[in-house]
Amino acid sequence: MSQSTIDANARAAVELERRKERNRMHQARYKKKQNMHMLGMEDTIQLLKDEIRKLQLTRQFKSLEPANKTSWSVLTEYFRLFRFGVKPSGHVAAENMYPIDPQAQHNFLLKTMAPDVTNGIMGGVDGVMKIWEHESLCFPGLWVDIKCLEDGPDGSIIVTTKHNLTISEATLHYMFPHLIHGDGEYSQLVNKLLGQQLLTHVVVHFEWDSETGRVNSYVSKADIVTPMLRLLGNLEDVSHVFKGSRMTPTGEAIASL
Repeated sequence: MSQSTIDANARAAVELERRKERNRMHQARYKKKQNMHMLGMEDTIQLLKDEIRKLQLTRQFKSLEPANKTSWSVLTEYFRLFRFGVKPSGHVAAENMYPIDPQAQHNFLLKTMAPDVTNGIMGGVDGVMKIWEHESLCFPGLWVDIKCLEDGPDGSIIVTTKHNLTISEATLHYMFPHLIHGDGEYSQLVNKLLGQQLLTHVVVHFEWDSETGRVNSYVSKADIVTPMLRLLGNLEDVSHVFKGSRMTPTGEAIASL
């Protein structure tokens, strides 16, 4: 091979390497441009999500107080806003589990319940929020449906609801800790309970003040024994579940919230 041929091949190789380098630089610039474009799109999407969230909150706040503030309309709206419970503060949860903002729920209570409203255990609007928060913490995925509204004595209202409760590890930890602590005596019960659903009927008596258009007090009673018996199959196991639990068979919390 002649020297001229060798030189020509060398020049060709150098030129080829330059082209490859230019292509690499071009691809790098293109990729950087694409990345910047994607980042810009992500920022835009996040801004849109934030704007949608603000609009949703605005809509919620505007609908806090029923236009026709009767006892039935207030309580219907109350159970609509609290249908999925209250997002427990300090806990990470999917937004679709708690579609209503806790601040919107709190503001609704301020407008429709007496400042000293009580269920006989806890008082005030903050107490109502705390009760819902506790139930939501114990039963993730909770949902509540109204089955019946009736006028009670002395202007009171009786609301019958159905609570769909899923027994999770959180339920056992907060409600039935005696089943998971110790020497595993109740391990078979735990296996029966975990992941199961309880359809519980709850009757709530609301005392309504027609002059102020607010709820003064309320008392709720749940039937947890019936669905628990249906799930476990015998009263002995049901007795073990509630012996040492932090909840009575009628749904009242025994331990302080």
